[in-house]
Amino acid sequence: MFFCISTAQHQQSQYLSEKKSVGNFLLQTDKGWNRHNNIFYKGYCLEGKLSYKVKNKDFVSAKGNYAIIDLDKPAIYYDDCRSFPIFCNESILTNIAVENTQQVWLDSDVFYRNGWSSVFNSNKSIDFDPSKQLYSFDYMVDFVCAYMVKCVQNLDVEFPIYVANSNGVDSTIVQSALDYVGKTYKLVESTKDKEELWGYRQLHYSSTPHIQATGYCGDEILLRNPQYVQWLLEPYGIDLAQEYDKHKHTYMLGFFNKNYREKIKKSTYDCSTRQKSFDHVKSWISNDYQMWHIDDVLTFTPFRNKDLIEMQLYADTDALIRQCVHADLSKEIIKKLNPKNLQFLSANKNDVLPD
Repeated sequence: MFFCISTAQHQQSQYLSEKKSVGNFLLQTDKGWNRHNNIFYKGYCLEGKLSYKVKNKDFVSAKGNYAIIDLDKPAIYYDDCRSFPIFCNESILTNIAVENTQQVWLDSDVFYRNGWSSVFNSNKSIDFDPSKQLYSFDYMVDFVCAYMVKCVQNLDVEFPIYVANSNGVDSTIVQSALDYVGKTYKLVESTKDKEELWGYRQLHYSSTPHIQATGYCGDEILLRNPQYVQWLLEPYGIDLAQEYDKHKHTYMLGFFNKNYREKIKKSTYDCSTRQKSFDHVKSWISNDYQMWHIDDVLTFTPFRNKDLIEMQLYADTDALIRQCVHADLSKEIIKKLNPKNLQFLSANKNDVLPD
């Protein structure tokens, strides 16, 4: 789902293979976009068909992973937890980084008034509530299970569903949810066609339209990014490295030692209070864009969800530590949805062995 709307020609990205002129605008996109009059759209909605939203000009944000570009009344609309970055200046709106543009954060609206601009929208923000009860491990397991089941039940697309043949916990959670509701899918291997794009290295790229289920954002939104978890533990005076050091082997230990043990020591952000840690982690997660659609491949990204982001920001310390050190939360979710899939999991995150 690559696009660039401009009022003048500028250097094309290799991913912008389609070009359309509408009024004063030049719209460049990748393949796979749909058109209704001068409204262009791509992706899926989990609260009704996306094509119906467009035809009814229902632009209220809904759950899913989509973009709607209206060039009659110039504007862009997207789901309630936008999966792609946006950059703009007065003459350009795009999700590909361009010089002399500013990034638009998730809690902002984008509009066109003699030029593209953005403004903060408090209704899109996740705000800290000190009176809110922290979520326990068991509550979070039930919450995520119910959410994932509803998510796959509401996935209403005419394309076949592909699932990466992966031994990772995030992809396996999505696969297990599909198993639970009885949806048909095909296991596929990465084709590595788009290795220059980080998130797409694991994608099964094909000109045959399909939707590929992914576990992207699972590390971050399900509490397995050690840096994010350390920030959330700061107000409690807990050192995550010491929690790892209590064990000779855990699912995450090798990954932690290789990528995060030293990195965490270098962090200088002040997360000494729950308010500060909440706001800091929320900002990082909300604007950590990893996977959106490309050409005729739609990517199913159920972990990219505001409710899940908020839930993990209120996780209690037991849930934080158990998930980040052992992936206990993820494994328990798989166990509830399809316990047979536990046997396919790697013993180590990204197959990185402990030192």
